[in-house]
Amino acid sequence: MISHMAAGEGEERDPDEIERMEKKSYDLREHEQTIWSVVRSYFSLLDRDRPRFNLDKPWQRVVIHRVPVTTDPSYRSIAEVLRWSNEAIGSLGDVMGIRDLCSLEGLKRRREGLQQGFAQETSLMVMLLNADHARRFLREGVFLYGSHCRVSVYEPRKGLR
Repeated sequence: MISHMAAGEGEERDPDEIERMEKKSYDLREHEQTIWSVVRSYFSLLDRDRPRFNLDKPWQRVVIHRVPVTTDPSYRSIAEVLRWSNEAIGSLGDVMGIRDLCSLEGLKRRREGLQQGFAQETSLMVMLLNADHARRFLREGVFLYGSHCRVSVYEPRKGLR
């Protein structure tokens, strides 16, 4: 959200100026692909390095439980699999971030289990831009790597709030 205070001065900004600033952020969003093409080629970046344009919309955080873990590099990323196997996601732009909720000890045990050939699962926090998609995930669950996974609302630990 754009601040209504002038930087460092403590004065109210003119409402017309605020409107112009908000319009500029939407204008930038319209040219996101062009901007990214120039930045990517100039800095020799990969598509996975693409930054997100934020419009200060709230993200919906959900947890996807019992996601099968794979070490196969030919598998798509979690974001791509969400998009590909769940029609609720309209575009990859709706997935703002994904985080594995496994502890460091859990990651170590999971790696050892995979090396021994045992199937492993994890829980992922997914941040979505679209609240309707989050509600649909909560209601119906999601499919990832051939498994139906339950979805719940993310609740941060009390010490982390």
